[in-house]
Amino acid sequence: MLSPHNPMYTTPTPQSEHRRPRAFVHGSASLWKPLLTAASLGLSATVLAPAVHAQSTPPSPVYAEGFTNTLPSGNMYLSNFGWNGYRDANAANLSASHAYIPQNLGNPDTQKGYLTLAPGTAGTFAVVKTLSGLNAAGCEFTWSMGNNLTTSTVRLLVKVGASWYASSGAFSNTSTYTSTTFASTTTGDVRRSLVFSTAAANWRSFTITPGSAMSLGAVLGSALPSSQITGIGFYITTPAGSPVVRLDSLEVTPLTPPEPVYSEKFTNTLPSGNMYLSNFSWNGYRDANAASLSASHVYIPQNLGNPDTQKGYLTLAPGAAGTFAVVKTLSSLDAAGCAFTWSMGNNLTTPTVRLLVKVGANWYASNETFSNTSTYTPATFASTTTGDVCRLLVFSTAAANWRFFTLTPGSAMSVGAALGSNLPSSQITGIGFYITTPAGSPVVRLDSLEVTPYSPPVPPGAAELGYTQIVIDERPKLADIAPGKTGNYKWFRGAVWTPTQPPLSNFTETNGVLTILQKADGTTNSLVGAPHNFVGGVFPRLLGSEGFYIEFEVSLSTNNTDHWPAVWLMPAEHNGGNGYGQPLGDVYPNIFPNDPPGYEHWMELDVDEGGFAPGMLGSVISWEGQWNQPGGYAKVIANSLTVSAPALDRTQRHVFGASYDPIHQRVTWWLDGVKFYTADNTVKAGCISPVAELQSFYPILGAQAHGPWKNPPTPAVPYSMYIHAVRAYIPQ
Repeated sequence: MLSPHNPMYTTPTPQSEHRRPRAFVHGSASLWKPLLTAASLGLSATVLAPAVHAQSTPPSPVYAEGFTNTLPSGNMYLSNFGWNGYRDANAANLSASHAYIPQNLGNPDTQKGYLTLAPGTAGTFAVVKTLSGLNAAGCEFTWSMGNNLTTSTVRLLVKVGASWYASSGAFSNTSTYTSTTFASTTTGDVRRSLVFSTAAANWRSFTITPGSAMSLGAVLGSALPSSQITGIGFYITTPAGSPVVRLDSLEVTPLTPPEPVYSEKFTNTLPSGNMYLSNFSWNGYRDANAASLSASHVYIPQNLGNPDTQKGYLTLAPGAAGTFAVVKTLSSLDAAGCAFTWSMGNNLTTPTVRLLVKVGANWYASNETFSNTSTYTPATFASTTTGDVCRLLVFSTAAANWRFFTLTPGSAMSVGAALGSNLPSSQITGIGFYITTPAGSPVVRLDSLEVTPYSPPVPPGAAELGYTQIVIDERPKLADIAPGKTGNYKWFRGAVWTPTQPPLSNFTETNGVLTILQKADGTTNSLVGAPHNFVGGVFPRLLGSEGFYIEFEVSLSTNNTDHWPAVWLMPAEHNGGNGYGQPLGDVYPNIFPNDPPGYEHWMELDVDEGGFAPGMLGSVISWEGQWNQPGGYAKVIANSLTVSAPALDRTQRHVFGASYDPIHQRVTWWLDGVKFYTADNTVKAGCISPVAELQSFYPILGAQAHGPWKNPPTPAVPYSMYIHAVRAYIPQ
């Protein structure tokens, strides 16, 4: 905690009162992006590091609008392309002089023409086209956009049934463009994309009644009713002045998953009759003595598998309760960055399945067990494509994900305790399933086991700047926390400037999710992603010179205005007085020649702090000064307190993100994938320090309380802060 009697600290102030230390110490988006996502498999989204894999030829778009001007001279208009345009609250028809397709080269610059909106004033506009019907499931919408102002915003529109919807995310350019630079630019600032999902959070209601009404509504309370779209378009908001919005090359393209590095389809190639494990070089064992499985109990029938394009699937029908393992030895397979997927459709909801992997000479079983919530026959198993049948496990060597598994054929088979340390390697030499069945007549069906490189979609906040390389991708675990202040670990207890570390007992796991406990004693419990001496550690620093985007996925146990969860960044260069003999790293006499010796400058980036406002609060602070001189540190701060935002239910998982763009000296905050607030030196002069691009930043997560800070010794209202994920992206 901060102490007013310690000269290392100064009196706290709101929005940043928990970081008044004397000093701290010190790591272009393509138009289409092949990826395998949980959503594409009908599963809940899961994130892991992207894998490198061979790319196949991109698929052809299922819809494309190039806005090509085919005339020898002069403009073409929306009506030439079957589009319509409307403006403002009464949805009046857009004038042809305000929306047209010129002779200029589009983007890509291989043909003439793009959609130009030049209304000459502030307003709201919609340009739309009716479609006969298009299934957007598993597709990505891409387009080019190059506006002359960064304050114009664009939302994608889709029509489902009789209703229109607008994307929750609004798109804008971070640079300004002329007709020439728009045609020649290929960065992520011009090439935009949105991966289609019916999820409610991704869409807002949108009203458009030509000649009567046009308005943007609230975020949906339930998912889109279908992935079949019957209309497409853009909703555009322009500021005063002379705005020009340019849009081109709108395409809807199926996402292409990478090829599996391992696949077992259990295809029955016989004209009739069953096939068996031995035909596929698999082996089967049962119960505590690992006796060989009878061929009458495990076989591959003639029935259609899942997917239902070929015959056969693995059937386990033991006719009784028991434990079973079906396994195959592999020469070697690197599962790092991969997802294991398979189909499963059992006749009872009580059988459970664990994935098995062999690493070196030892077998391990997934800590997670899988079962069906519905029951299946051979026919319904073959025809079902929901997440109840299509299963996924993201590979990780993390100890918490695996249990010991003993398999000695003819002697012993058992599931042991969760591991105390990580798997020794991601190289697996065996694969299989461990199955537990109840009494009765259980039938377990397994098919289409694949190991596939997995690339998560880039968040909008990173994609906007073309920051597509993920460098931190963590679902933190208790075992990741260092026992002390230094060493080669991921996370360290306590902020760098705190004299003592919070006890390890203030950190735990809840259903596998790292949990920070804020107790009534008011102790600030924080985790930092860097050792206190900044020697070693696991995570890279995020370089201001390159720019970065970071997001924290967190939730709380309860809502209370006393709760003060914080996720934020500090620079490693702000490192004086840390007890490790390092000189001040944030003194810049070459930039500030009039500074006295030891005068510091640094940028603090607060991604979110709870309890100051009903919703998200993001701040950027430019600090300077000397802790031991009159006046101490001074600051210039810009934050989102001016934003009228709805209250957040912090018991729900939210993704708080922020980017730092060194080119434009700009910070942008994102909430659940939607742009929330932007600050630069035009918003608040001096809020973005010029030294930010010379500094390197590390993540901090903290659970604390307002009461003990504002009115000591007021006790804190206890709560738990759940850390679901931390991800950071930089330019490729």
